[in-house]
Amino acid sequence: VKKWRQSKELDLQLEVARDMPDIYADKDKIIQVIINLLSNAIKFTPAKGTVTIEAKIFNGNGAMEARYRNDEFISISVKDTGPGMTEAQKSTLFIRYRLEQEIGSYKNVPSTGLGLPIAKQIVELHGGKLWVESQPGYGSKFIFILPKRIKRKLFNTAASQALKRRILIIDDENTVRDLLSKALNRKGYDVNTAADGFEGVKKAMSDVYDVVITDIRMPTMDGVNCINILKKLTPASSIIVITGFPLEESLRGLLEKESYPLMKKPFDLPELLKTVERTCFSAAEA
Repeated sequence: VKKWRQSKELDLQLEVARDMPDIYADKDKIIQVIINLLSNAIKFTPAKGTVTIEAKIFNGNGAMEARYRNDEFISISVKDTGPGMTEAQKSTLFIRYRLEQEIGSYKNVPSTGLGLPIAKQIVELHGGKLWVESQPGYGSKFIFILPKRIKRKLFNTAASQALKRRILIIDDENTVRDLLSKALNRKGYDVNTAADGFEGVKKAMSDVYDVVITDIRMPTMDGVNCINILKKLTPASSIIVITGFPLEESLRGLLEKESYPLMKKPFDLPELLKTVERTCFSAAEA
């Protein structure tokens, strides 16, 4: 973000109200939301433009549901001086991309900006709301609100369960999927599985995962094609590769370029669990 801002000579302004309270929330996830909004603002703001981050007590909005129209929420917004958006563009911002006719020409899937659906989900799991205000030629302002007080017991059961690290395992071997699922569930992760790359891509389109563990040699869609699609569909997900075969040139190049962890089958289970833990920690620190 800093590099992009400096290269475009943008004016980054920070406006934080003095009466901002402490709130009970998942710090890493909220930081992820802010970074996503800030990155988008910088990306679409022309050179020497302005990006403004504002945090204050939310005083309500007449167009919103009654439950949000009080001073029990804080508001964080990211405003840019970019080109702005039409109503049609705004209506599709938070809709997840679907592969054309589900399988179609999956090798040509475009970049989709799935950070916004992820950000929206995180905010809503905290009992808040995320929306955009924008007009063509007048820039865009993304705003999200969070409750000042979340009942700790409620958050620790429903919301925190949904926000815990989510893992997707893609492997055509039942024994591998079962072994990893049980081990990761015992560690407190929320785990889902897929039997091949195509099924894995469909599951990644319908949900949000922190880490994807994928095999390479699989039917329907192999791991390399699956990874290339996941990079575009879910850029926020980290990827761990497992394989029992020698590395082909395409896979070796991909691993070198993206620095994905590689585990050879038969893998050491404790070491793989440590790799997942390190990957989740690195993603939170990014």
